Amino acid sequence: MQPRSDLNEMVRAAWPWATAFSKQLRALRPAPFHGSHLMFGSDYSGSHGDSQFRTYGFVIGDADASPEWPSRCRKSRNAFLADGRRMAFKSLNDSQRRRALIPFLEASEAINGHVVVVAINKKLTHIFRRIKAQLQSGRHYTDSRPDGIPEYSKRW
Repeated sequence: MQPRSDLNEMVRAAWPWATAFSKQLRALRPAPFHGSHLMFGSDYSGSHGDSQFRTYGFVIGDADASPEWPSRCRKSRNAFLADGRRMAFKSLNDSQRRRALIPFLEASEAINGHVVVVAINKKLTHIFRRIKAQLQSGRHYTDSRPDGIPEYSKRW
C-alpha cells in the first residue's frame, strides 16, 4: 500500500483543477443553513455523443428559508403544464415547456441555497481512464513530459 502523501500527490497531479476548484468554493464562503430540512437536487448532461462536455449540476437549499418556492412552482406548473408534463430542459422543443421556462426559473429565485455546476471536457476522459488503470496497477504518476501529458513509471 502506498503512503497517503504519495496518493495525495497522484490525485493532485491527475486532477490539477481540483485544488483550485476547492479553493474557489472556500473563498465564496457560502452562508450556512439554519433550517431543519434541506432540499437537494442534481442533474447531469453530456452522455450523448455530440456533446463536448459532461456537466454535473447540484442545488442545495434550506427548505425552511424557502417557503414560497413550492407554491411558486405549483403556480407555474398549473399555468403552463397542467396536463401533467414535467419541466425538462432537454424537451424545450415543446412550445408549452418553452412558455413555462421563464416562470420556472423565476420560481427558483425563491430557493435560499447554493448551486454548483461543473463542466468537464470529454477529451479528458481517456486520460482519467488511463490514470485509474495505472493507479490500480501500482504504477506512479509523474509529470515529467514537456507536453503536459501524464507519464507513468513503475514504483520500484
